[in-house]
Amino acid sequence: YRKFTYSQQESYRLDHIAHVELGKRKLSYTEYSSLSALYVENYQKFIEYNIQDVQLVESLDDKMKLLELVCALAYSAKANYVDTFRQVRLWDVMIYHHLRTQHQQIPPKKSEVKDTQYVGAYVKDPQVGQHPWVCSFDVASMYPHIIREWNLSPETLVGSRVTTLTVDALLDRTDVKDYLSDGDHVPEGYALSANGVLTQRDKEGFLPAMLKALYDERIRFKNLATASKKQREALTKDDPQYAVLTRQIAAYHNQQLVRKVGLNSAYGALGSNYFRYYDTHMAEAVTLTGQFVIRDIAKAVNVYLNTMFKTNEDYIVASDTDSIYVRLGCVVDKYLEHKPTANITECVMLLDRFCAERIEPVLSAAFDN
Repeated sequence: YRKFTYSQQESYRLDHIAHVELGKRKLSYTEYSSLSALYVENYQKFIEYNIQDVQLVESLDDKMKLLELVCALAYSAKANYVDTFRQVRLWDVMIYHHLRTQHQQIPPKKSEVKDTQYVGAYVKDPQVGQHPWVCSFDVASMYPHIIREWNLSPETLVGSRVTTLTVDALLDRTDVKDYLSDGDHVPEGYALSANGVLTQRDKEGFLPAMLKALYDERIRFKNLATASKKQREALTKDDPQYAVLTRQIAAYHNQQLVRKVGLNSAYGALGSNYFRYYDTHMAEAVTLTGQFVIRDIAKAVNVYLNTMFKTNEDYIVASDTDSIYVRLGCVVDKYLEHKPTANITECVMLLDRFCAERIEPVLSAAFDN
């Protein structure tokens, strides 16, 4: 549950998770000093306690299909079940099989020591206080998309680096050449990451190719699940086809989750010194380029809103690795000036339209640039 749900819980004890997911609790035995005392003093309740535990675990798996997910992930990667819990081992196996289909041999594994820490993700200091009408936006699969867009892969890396480049220089849209030292240069047709790493663009790296395949497959399975759900909506539960479609939806959902796990674990493997293809500069290229992307998006949204409302404010309440939180009370205030009787539902619908029609194009343009 902790590995594959990507949700932060205050506790991962069965009692808490069952309550969150099922609305049920473990059988309480607080009237006894310990589980051993329960066993000795009330054996029947001890048996019922254990039965309840088993039923909770079974109900959790019926709902979330996490064991099925592990099996699907292992079969998809051609790995052992236990390997699904280790992102380095999982990606090592996946890359081996991918390169094998192309008649390429993997390099021998080297013993690497992580003696230096590379720069991580950007987290903005939040604006302290209560903020009404906050909307959040996030970049879907940002790190995998950065690896693809910048063609970051072990065999596409160029030996030299532009060591004088900074994220701030990129954000200022200053000519990159102004920040280069005499020995630094960017060859024509090469990609430049935010930490100065150069990559070839004349051939697609195996890592971006694998991520593209995973992402496309995930979208395909999500679309198939959506289509099956629409078909099921027209049926009653006693229709035999309803059960068939329900199983199909669960299968499609699991298959898209398998691809999601693969996408999300790629960067983690890249930053581990136990990974066969470990490279500090390449891992930092992902994180620093991610910093540039999310800060540039926040800057673009601030420019747009300040221009629209003729203000000079910071509308970004908070920002983390791949998302921003924007306060849009100004939009609602303008709306209420013209329609003071508007209720909360109308205001929410207004913000939904505003985000889709005004903010999202700004986000897309910033990311594309």
